[in-house]
Amino acid sequence: METPAGVIQPTGAKVNIPCADFFYMRKGKIGRFDCYPALNIMLKQMGVPPDFASAVKRSTQR
Repeated sequence: METPAGVIQPTGAKVNIPCADFFYMRKGKIGRFDCYPALNIMLKQMGVPPDFASAVKRSTQR
């Protein structure tokens, strides 16, 4: 996962992220679909603290 401080390496942790889905219809068909995940909940479930720089340093030491 890319962050402003660098890449956080995968942990293999499973996450269950709530999101808001928006479907935009055109003539009875889906014209556009947007999904907005709750990033703060995802990061917490991954065990990533708000300090991205610390997370990047820790993930590269494995």
